[in-house]
Amino acid sequence: MTRFTRKGKRLGKQNAREPKDRLLDREKDKYRKKAHVTTIREGLISKGNSKEILKHIEKIDDLMDDGFWGFQAGMADGDGYFYKNRLRYGLSLTDIGPIKQLSDLYGTTITRQEHADEKLSDSFTTILDGNRALHFMLKVCPYLIEKREKVTELINMKIPDYHPPKIPMNIDTWSIHMGYLAGAMDAEGTVNCYPTKFHSSKNPGPYMRHFMKITNTNLRFLKKIQRFLMTLPFKWTTKDVPIRTRPSKQKKYNGELCKTAYDLEFNRKTQGIMASMLMPLLQIKRKRHNLQKFLLLRDVDNMISKGKKYPNIKPLKTKLGPSQIG
Repeated sequence: MTRFTRKGKRLGKQNAREPKDRLLDREKDKYRKKAHVTTIREGLISKGNSKEILKHIEKIDDLMDDGFWGFQAGMADGDGYFYKNRLRYGLSLTDIGPIKQLSDLYGTTITRQEHADEKLSDSFTTILDGNRALHFMLKVCPYLIEKREKVTELINMKIPDYHPPKIPMNIDTWSIHMGYLAGAMDAEGTVNCYPTKFHSSKNPGPYMRHFMKITNTNLRFLKKIQRFLMTLPFKWTTKDVPIRTRPSKQKKYNGELCKTAYDLEFNRKTQGIMASMLMPLLQIKRKRHNLQKFLLLRDVDNMISKGKKYPNIKPLKTKLGPSQIG
């Protein structure tokens, strides 16, 4: 069957039946062309100066404790990415806090990616390669969950006999796991508290809805965090920190559905405790600020409302409702 364009020009067989992969590449190229990458800070040490890099790496071990590397492991499992068959690690976020912290530590460059589309937020990126990436991988690999096997394979390219030690869940390693939980919360956490008009038998009128959760497509990642929260000193149950399945409705470029997401939720019993403990550990200022607002609204709701109806929902939602942490 002969096909024509809008202008009436005849299309050949190759153009008329263009492969889906090529069409998908075109859509991706349109998205990439909108982004503009600029360097906002050069690295303190150039890539070619290996002697200075090694000297700088030796000082890092004395500066940071295990809790810091636990936080970086949680961030790496969430938003970090490791390159295939290459000693390279990258972290890209819309908040510059954790990016600047990692860049200051290793002396790497920070770049900013600006999008023409106003719906897309600008992102900041820093990349570790070579000896810096190897040092980072050796530090975080024992604490990783989702990307542990992949990082072990990358380390074995340089150190064939390396096997990451297992970190037990007890009081002695509590600071490491709390650091990991804070990193996961910074990367994948969501906190919100807002008035709602939802009516039910338990809530006959408008009430404050507050929730706190960590979302990921890797169930093992959330199961490990849940297990930590069920040990001492927390000793909570699966009712206190349940994991719920959330089927994805979003589609990829090729039309397939995205992976199923899972939510590790904190119930009303655990929200206040976890929010108070995590707030000083978070590195993203926006999330710290919203978490503080969440605690304030939650405490006010618990002390005053006690199931009573709010007189006017709209002004309350406008004045007090914190923005969602994504």
